[in-house]
Formats: sequence, structure tokens, C-alpha cells
Amino acid sequence: MVAKGAGKMDEAAAKFREALQTDPNNEDAHWGLAWVLAMQGKKQEAIAEFQQVVGSTGDARRKQMGQDALKRLGGG
Repeated sequence: MVAKGAGKMDEAAAKFREALQTDPNNEDAHWGLAWVLAMQGKKQEAIAEFQQVVGSTGDARRKQMGQDALKRLGGG
């Protein structure tokens, strides 16, 4: 999240992917990676990450935000 906040998107994506290798069900890592990918213009990859979160989260707010992001990206 620090790298993302500093605008270091490649570094942030690498850190989120590293977290997902350790724990493939890490919702926060999927969420962060989805936003980074969207900011990088990697639409299809971002859609896949948002879909992962929307399909598994129990957080109603995060689910709605993910659905909104999917609509903007054309994936939902």
C-alpha cells in the first residue's frame, strides 16, 4: 500500500502479487492489485481481480465498490 500511495505502481503490483503467492485468498491483496492494475490501464487483469473480490468478500461496501469498478471497466 505504501508503494501504491507513492505512485510506484509496478512495485505495488509486485508486492500484492508476492502476498498472493503466500496467501492466494488474501482479499486485501486482490483488492489492492485490482486498483493498481486499473490505474495502469491493465483492464482485463483488473477485471479478474475485482471479480475475485466481489465473488468472495463479506464486506458489503467493498462488494459494491468492486461492482462499481467492474461497471466502469466494462466487466460487470
